[in-house]
Amino acid sequence: MEFFLNSFFATAKLKIAIIFVGLIFILSITNLSAQTNSEKPKRIVSINLCTDQLLMALVETERIISVSHLARDSSISRFSDKAKNLHINYGMAEEIYLLKPDLVLAGEYSKKYVVAVIRELGLNIVTVPVANSLEAMRNNLLKLAAILGEEAKAKIIISKVDNLFSLKNTYSKKPVAIVWRTRGLIDGPGTLVHEMLQVHGFRNLAKNLGRGQLGNINLEQIIMTRPDLVIIPESKNGYPSLSQLVFKHPALTSLDRLNKPWLTIMRFPEWGLMCGGPQVLKAYELLASIRMNLLAKK
Repeated sequence: MEFFLNSFFATAKLKIAIIFVGLIFILSITNLSAQTNSEKPKRIVSINLCTDQLLMALVETERIISVSHLARDSSISRFSDKAKNLHINYGMAEEIYLLKPDLVLAGEYSKKYVVAVIRELGLNIVTVPVANSLEAMRNNLLKLAAILGEEAKAKIIISKVDNLFSLKNTYSKKPVAIVWRTRGLIDGPGTLVHEMLQVHGFRNLAKNLGRGQLGNINLEQIIMTRPDLVIIPESKNGYPSLSQLVFKHPALTSLDRLNKPWLTIMRFPEWGLMCGGPQVLKAYELLASIRMNLLAKK
């Protein structure tokens, strides 16, 4: 009898010990999770337009202490309304230092000496590369979300990006299109704009002409090559430079007014043609609508 009692108590003690260890493990995991959440950066500064867009899409404004002054320009910033309630900066190292951020976001082409000085001052600065494809945009979102502690939000955006991949090569009719920027600049293969056109079943005139990532085309060439669609970045601030006056040239506007069946000219929000970020998803919706209207016209 005594043997069985000893065995019973020994077994009970072992079970209690196992439960106790289990509770300690659970508590340690909970504390680790709380610690991870507490380690989310709470004073974030962005000094680049593209990182502005990523930051404002992923993080609540309470954790953002400053974005670049370009973030308030509704022509090039999808989140300009959100930026109006945030402090702006002009990307100078001394002003960034005085803001006492725990994280600074810069772009690949942010001023190198500014990035170097910010780093020398001991601030935590992360440089985000340019996204020249949907895959690159996806990678940027994943990496930045991990730093910001916003993986869940990023996954929602990425699932929508992944849906866009499935649209590639599903169209039988592929009209020719060109995105024509100021000074005649055009986006060729190896750019996000090129992939945007491909995803929605367009052939990029820049590729047809043998241009690289960034090429140039004049008005005469556009008229002679007769693309189906010319997309012109739209500026809500009017035409602040002489280089944009070509978009008002009679040779172009007369074709637009005459509604020539071989040419459609569309003004497109410039923020949809810049920076690989969540705002591109809205640009894809607009491009899908343009394609539908274009084919209906044909």
